[in-house]
Amino acid sequence: MNKKILFALASIISLLLLVSTSCSGLFESIDDEKSNNTGKAYIKVTFDTARMIYPSKLTTDDMSNIKLIGLYYNYNAGETESKVLLSADTYSELTSKTIEIEPRWWGFTLTATINGVEFKDDMSYFSYVEVKSGETISLSFTNMAVDYSSIDGFGTGSFSLTLNIADGNATKAVGYLSQYGDEDGTELAIENSSVVFAKSNLSSGTCTIRVLFYGGENRDVLLNTYMESVYIDSGHISTAERTISLNSMYSITYENTDGATLTEGSYAYSYSRHSEITLPKLSKSGYAFAGWYKTSDCTGDAVETIAKGTTGDITLYALFVNAIYVSASGSESNNGYTASTPVPSINVALEKINSLNNVGLAIISSLNTADVDYTIYIDGEITGGQSITMAFADYAKSLTIEGLTGNETDILNGGFTADNPGTTFSLSADISVTIKNLTITGGYNYSGIVIDSGNVTLSEGVKVTDNNGYGAYVTSSLTINGGTICNNTDSGVMVQGKCYMISGEISNNTTNGYGGGVYIQRGTFSMSGGSITGNSAQAGGGGVFIEARPDPDISTFYMTGGSIRGNSTSLYGGAVYVYNNGDNGNISIFDMSGGTISDNVAERGMGVSLCGEPSEFKMSGNAYIASDNDVWLAINCITIAGTLTGTTPVATITPSSFNPDLTVLKVANDAETTIEAEYSKFALSDSSYSIGADGTLQQN
Repeated sequence: MNKKILFALASIISLLLLVSTSCSGLFESIDDEKSNNTGKAYIKVTFDTARMIYPSKLTTDDMSNIKLIGLYYNYNAGETESKVLLSADTYSELTSKTIEIEPRWWGFTLTATINGVEFKDDMSYFSYVEVKSGETISLSFTNMAVDYSSIDGFGTGSFSLTLNIADGNATKAVGYLSQYGDEDGTELAIENSSVVFAKSNLSSGTCTIRVLFYGGENRDVLLNTYMESVYIDSGHISTAERTISLNSMYSITYENTDGATLTEGSYAYSYSRHSEITLPKLSKSGYAFAGWYKTSDCTGDAVETIAKGTTGDITLYALFVNAIYVSASGSESNNGYTASTPVPSINVALEKINSLNNVGLAIISSLNTADVDYTIYIDGEITGGQSITMAFADYAKSLTIEGLTGNETDILNGGFTADNPGTTFSLSADISVTIKNLTITGGYNYSGIVIDSGNVTLSEGVKVTDNNGYGAYVTSSLTINGGTICNNTDSGVMVQGKCYMISGEISNNTTNGYGGGVYIQRGTFSMSGGSITGNSAQAGGGGVFIEARPDPDISTFYMTGGSIRGNSTSLYGGAVYVYNNGDNGNISIFDMSGGTISDNVAERGMGVSLCGEPSEFKMSGNAYIASDNDVWLAINCITIAGTLTGTTPVATITPSSFNPDLTVLKVANDAETTIEAEYSKFALSDSSYSIGADGTLQQN
């Protein structure tokens, strides 16, 4: 026989071993009457040529000089020994015999000759097997290899494989041939549920073919893969016809995607159990994408992929979030995306928001959640200090912290004491935070709120109350646009940055020092609405205290609207105390162009007390100080900064001493009015004096 044909026959025999990882296919125990109750062991030899393509003229009948060799370990000699278990002249003789062997661990090798060419299959290379007493083991040899050095050069041949599709529908088939390296795939025609894959001019030898079947609208859903070895013989064609069943194809439906755009990947609408699909990532204006879920309420774990082996139609629900829920009953393991899955604190809520922008949740690492305005809902009372740090600033455009049902039940309670002082809520990130419908309490020795960076806006329904310290301590920016800062024991607001009061109330705060309602130590406090009422300060400034320090600095109170009423102090400035110790260029300014001051109580200056230089009290516009709330001038005078339109008298003045020619009024250089036009709009607390047209005291 031609030696090239021998090569092909070698390939016929060199199938992969019919073996699982447990080797159950290599060594299969079978029923045999010989082995029953004899206490001996037996083996039988088989071949499997069902999954190979080869020239039809070659058969195993050409085999001769066949030997089955057993290898075992001789423990007495301490070495591996071999033993010829069977010699046969033909293939049929080999496969018809049942061979008796000793029960033990064995390795097996089969050799054969075809027209002088030797073949060998060494099973012991892969595994030894325990042959037990009373068993007959079937050995399936399918990996015979030829001694290529005994064969002359090779020619070329061809193959043709017909695959008939028994079940399923494919829209595309691609064939791959691998002989001396992978080749590009060739798309194959599907006609009458059959595919023919053929190649010619192939070098003699072994090659592997694969045919991949696809379905789906985009012809990209893998339905099945057929793979087989092909044995090319010079001058011959290897042919075979096989049947294949394709896997079912399932649908993927995507919900909750209105208004969303793809940012990564694409939608796959069909799949099979062979598919492995990475789900797309989305973005939506005003929201962060929190992944895909298998339930309509988006509970459970988010889904990133559809794994191989999955079957059945799937509906996936996109979850977009801009809110995290916090409750004392919450858990860190929850995602916080719904009221039924809350987290236990604001700090954990911030971590959840951060995770939407990084690999901590690996789903949306490509998205920029810094464009999202988030809301953290507080459900019930949360204890302990809550903080927003600089690390959070890159992960949100803004943040709202809101009570879910209202400030009577939704509370941030620091729970701090003299032995454990602290702040209930602090912001040290460059971000805007709005607080609504929430009570903030339980700070001790520090504040209910500390703002070191960014901006906090107090909105409707906020109560900052019952803190043993400042209600709010501001070195950055605070906007009061609703709510109440009340019943705190060391000023309602300490300003060392900027504070804007648009509406709301600062009320019933107390201090043993200065500024019961507001203490402006440096920076500015701008009041356009709301009220400062019912506050008290033992040392001065029942409503507001203005002091510029440390040196040099400027502290300014701009009042364009709102009211300051019902505040008290036992010393200076029932409503406002403007103070300056005159050192190092500090300037304290009260600039009143609107609003009203009334019903305040003090020893000196029930309305305003102006002490020290340089300190200024400016009036213009519709500013009005009730007649029973005088302006006490220790040294300085009132500066008229513009035309006065309020009810006359706009203020009643009490100088520290009534002396003729004492200047109590002056006009600012840029006032666009004159002292002559404005002086008559003021009154004096002593009717024996009047104010002259030059702004000085005149004795009547």
